[in-house]
Amino acid sequence: MHSKVMVLFPNHSSNSIPLLKKEAHSIKEVLERLMDCDLSLLQKGNDRQEQYKYLLGAYDKSSGTEFPLMKYLYKNKLTLPDKAQVFIDEYYISADFVYNTHNGPVLIFCDGAVHDKESLKADDLHKRTLLRDHGYDVIEWHYKETVEELVVRRKDVFRKTN
Repeated sequence: MHSKVMVLFPNHSSNSIPLLKKEAHSIKEVLERLMDCDLSLLQKGNDRQEQYKYLLGAYDKSSGTEFPLMKYLYKNKLTLPDKAQVFIDEYYISADFVYNTHNGPVLIFCDGAVHDKESLKADDLHKRTLLRDHGYDVIEWHYKETVEELVVRRKDVFRKTN
């Protein structure tokens, strides 16, 4: 099975086309290696039900907030997360869910009652500030907020699907 790779060169003028041809030739070897890669796509390659099954198998079963969020998104035909339980190596932080958007990853943190402890609040604040400072879009959902409120608050992420 072969995959097609489309390379877009935004904002190029007709004057830059010879340069682009030269650059394309110099990356031929890299592109040939990419053709041999095994890519695993989640949501983009799965139908909605397959994605939901994946999430059901991957979420933290000890969390009291993750399943209700997934269930609400699924039942209300809203976009499902691309991944669950994603560890961000650089910062030693795990996000409960991740949406891969054209603007970069959106990290979802579902906070149950345990996150009401002062020591955990401080740790959460530190970690999430670090992520935001490094360009991550961080969404925090505290169990006292309804899922409906969360969806309205971040309707740019939680969108209706077909």
